[in-house]
Amino acid sequence: MERTSDRRPEPHETWAAKGVWWHAVCEERVIAIADWHAGEHLHHAFHAPSPGLRMGADLIDVSDELRVLMLVGPRAPKLLAAAGLAGVPDPGKSVDVELAGGEVLIIHEMGLAFLIVMPIDNALALWTLLRDEGRPMGVGFVGAQTLARLGVSDRARARRAP
Repeated sequence: MERTSDRRPEPHETWAAKGVWWHAVCEERVIAIADWHAGEHLHHAFHAPSPGLRMGADLIDVSDELRVLMLVGPRAPKLLAAAGLAGVPDPGKSVDVELAGGEVLIIHEMGLAFLIVMPIDNALALWTLLRDEGRPMGVGFVGAQTLARLGVSDRARARRAP
Protein backbone atom coordinates (compact mmCIF):
# COMPACT_ATOMS: atom_id res chain seq x y z
CA MET A 1 0.00 0.00 0.00
CA GLU A 2 2.77 2.44 0.81
CA ARG A 3 4.31 1.97 -2.63
CA THR A 4 0.97 2.32 -4.41
CA SER A 5 -0.61 5.16 -2.44
CA ASP A 6 2.45 6.99 -1.05
CA ARG A 7 1.25 6.44 2.55
CA ARG A 8 1.06 3.82 5.23
CA PRO A 9 -2.63 3.11 5.95
CA GLU A 10 -3.87 4.36 9.32
CA PRO A 11 -7.34 3.10 10.29
CA HIS A 12 -10.22 5.43 9.31
CA GLU A 13 -7.88 7.84 7.51
CA THR A 14 -8.59 9.18 4.02
CA TRP A 15 -6.14 10.69 1.55
CA ALA A 16 -5.72 11.39 -2.14
CA ALA A 17 -2.72 10.17 -4.15
CA LYS A 18 -2.08 9.31 -7.80
CA GLY A 19 -5.61 10.20 -8.90
CA VAL A 20 -7.24 7.89 -6.34
CA TRP A 21 -9.11 8.53 -3.09
CA TRP A 22 -7.85 6.06 -0.48
CA HIS A 23 -9.67 5.13 2.71
CA ALA A 24 -8.13 2.79 5.28
CA VAL A 25 -10.87 0.70 6.82
CA CYS A 26 -8.17 -0.87 9.00
CA GLU A 27 -4.41 -1.50 8.61
CA GLU A 28 -5.07 -4.50 6.36
CA ARG A 29 -8.01 -3.22 4.27
CA VAL A 30 -8.14 -0.11 2.11
CA ILE A 31 -10.87 1.12 -0.20
CA ALA A 32 -9.61 2.86 -3.33
CA ILE A 33 -12.09 5.08 -5.18
CA ALA A 34 -10.96 5.82 -8.70
CA ASP A 35 -12.25 6.51 -12.16
CA TRP A 36 -11.69 3.88 -14.84
CA HIS A 37 -8.33 5.27 -16.00
CA ALA A 38 -6.83 5.55 -12.49
CA GLY A 39 -8.29 2.12 -11.68
CA GLU A 40 -6.38 0.58 -14.59
CA HIS A 41 -3.12 2.11 -13.33
CA LEU A 42 -3.91 0.82 -9.85
CA HIS A 43 -4.54 -2.67 -11.22
CA HIS A 44 -1.18 -2.68 -13.00
CA ALA A 45 0.65 -1.30 -9.95
CA PHE A 46 -0.75 -4.04 -7.71
CA HIS A 47 0.24 -6.76 -10.15
CA ALA A 48 3.70 -5.42 -10.96
CA PRO A 49 6.67 -7.37 -9.60
CA SER A 50 7.74 -6.11 -6.18
CA PRO A 51 11.31 -7.15 -5.47
CA GLY A 52 12.09 -7.26 -1.77
CA LEU A 53 8.48 -7.35 -0.59
CA ARG A 54 7.70 -10.40 1.49
CA MET A 55 3.98 -9.76 1.74
CA GLY A 56 1.52 -9.43 -1.07
CA ALA A 57 -1.78 -7.62 -1.47
CA ASP A 58 -5.01 -8.55 -3.15
CA LEU A 59 -6.91 -6.12 -5.31
CA ILE A 60 -10.63 -6.86 -5.45
CA ASP A 61 -12.88 -4.79 -7.70
CA VAL A 62 -16.18 -4.16 -5.90
CA SER A 63 -17.56 -1.67 -8.42
CA ASP A 64 -20.60 -3.86 -8.99
CA GLU A 65 -21.34 -4.04 -5.25
CA LEU A 66 -20.83 -0.46 -4.03
CA ARG A 67 -21.90 3.00 -5.08
CA VAL A 68 -20.28 6.32 -4.19
CA LEU A 69 -22.15 9.59 -3.83
CA MET A 70 -20.33 12.88 -3.34
CA LEU A 71 -21.83 15.73 -1.34
CA VAL A 72 -20.18 19.10 -1.88
CA GLY A 73 -21.08 22.50 -0.57
CA PRO A 74 -22.06 24.53 2.47
CA ARG A 75 -25.32 22.62 3.00
CA ALA A 76 -23.68 19.16 3.00
CA PRO A 77 -23.18 18.89 6.81
CA LYS A 78 -26.76 20.08 7.45
CA LEU A 79 -28.10 17.59 4.89
CA LEU A 80 -26.16 14.73 6.48
CA ALA A 81 -27.54 15.71 9.90
CA ALA A 82 -31.09 15.81 8.50
CA ALA A 83 -30.55 12.33 7.04
CA GLY A 84 -29.58 10.98 10.47
CA LEU A 85 -25.83 11.50 10.91
CA ALA A 86 -25.16 12.36 14.57
CA GLY A 87 -21.85 14.14 13.95
CA VAL A 88 -19.69 14.96 10.96
CA PRO A 89 -16.27 13.28 11.06
CA ASP A 90 -13.17 15.46 11.00
CA PRO A 91 -11.63 16.16 7.57
CA GLY A 92 -9.67 13.14 6.35
CA LYS A 93 -11.62 10.83 8.67
CA SER A 94 -14.69 8.64 8.31
CA VAL A 95 -17.60 7.13 10.17
CA ASP A 96 -19.69 4.00 9.61
CA VAL A 97 -23.39 4.69 10.16
CA GLU A 98 -26.81 3.37 9.31
CA LEU A 99 -28.77 5.65 7.01
CA ALA A 100 -31.90 4.87 5.02
CA GLY A 101 -31.97 1.36 6.44
CA GLY A 102 -28.45 0.35 5.44
CA GLU A 103 -24.84 0.61 6.53
CA VAL A 104 -22.88 3.39 4.82
CA LEU A 105 -19.39 4.79 5.11
CA ILE A 106 -19.20 8.58 5.20
CA ILE A 107 -15.77 9.99 4.39
CA HIS A 108 -15.10 13.66 5.09
CA GLU A 109 -12.68 14.45 2.29
CA MET A 110 -11.95 18.04 3.28
CA GLY A 111 -13.78 21.28 3.88
CA LEU A 112 -17.33 20.79 2.70
CA ALA A 113 -16.78 17.66 0.58
CA PHE A 114 -18.01 14.23 1.64
CA LEU A 115 -18.04 10.81 0.00
CA ILE A 116 -20.78 8.35 0.89
CA VAL A 117 -19.92 4.73 0.09
CA MET A 118 -22.87 2.35 0.22
CA PRO A 119 -23.94 -1.10 -0.93
CA ILE A 120 -25.73 -0.95 -4.26
CA ASP A 121 -28.95 -2.31 -2.75
CA ASN A 122 -29.15 0.72 -0.41
CA ALA A 123 -28.19 3.37 -2.98
CA LEU A 124 -31.68 4.29 -4.20
CA ALA A 125 -33.12 4.53 -0.68
CA LEU A 126 -30.27 6.77 0.48
CA TRP A 127 -30.38 8.93 -2.64
CA THR A 128 -34.15 9.35 -2.14
CA LEU A 129 -33.68 10.25 1.54
CA LEU A 130 -31.03 12.85 0.68
CA ARG A 131 -33.21 14.27 -2.12
CA ASP A 132 -36.25 14.55 0.15
CA GLU A 133 -34.32 16.06 3.08
CA GLY A 134 -32.37 18.38 0.79
CA ARG A 135 -35.30 19.73 -1.20
CA PRO A 136 -36.39 22.27 1.50
CA MET A 137 -32.74 23.35 1.84
CA GLY A 138 -32.43 24.07 -1.87
CA VAL A 139 -29.95 21.23 -2.39
CA GLY A 140 -29.52 20.16 -6.00
CA PHE A 141 -27.97 17.12 -7.59
CA VAL A 142 -25.43 17.40 -10.38
CA GLY A 143 -23.23 14.89 -12.17
CA ALA A 144 -19.46 14.56 -12.18
CA GLN A 145 -19.24 16.46 -15.47
CA THR A 146 -20.92 19.50 -13.92
CA LEU A 147 -18.55 19.40 -10.95
CA ALA A 148 -15.61 19.23 -13.35
CA ARG A 149 -16.95 22.23 -15.29
CA LEU A 150 -17.29 24.15 -12.04
CA GLY A 151 -13.70 23.28 -11.19
CA VAL A 152 -14.60 21.58 -7.90
CA SER A 153 -12.12 18.74 -8.38
CA ASP A 154 -9.38 21.16 -9.54
CA ARG A 155 -9.87 23.33 -6.45
CA ALA A 156 -9.85 20.26 -4.20
CA ARG A 157 -6.57 19.07 -5.72
CA ALA A 158 -5.06 22.55 -5.33
CA ARG A 159 -5.95 22.62 -1.62
CA ARG A 160 -4.16 19.29 -1.11
CA ALA A 161 -0.99 20.44 -2.87
CA PRO A 162 1.98 20.93 -0.52
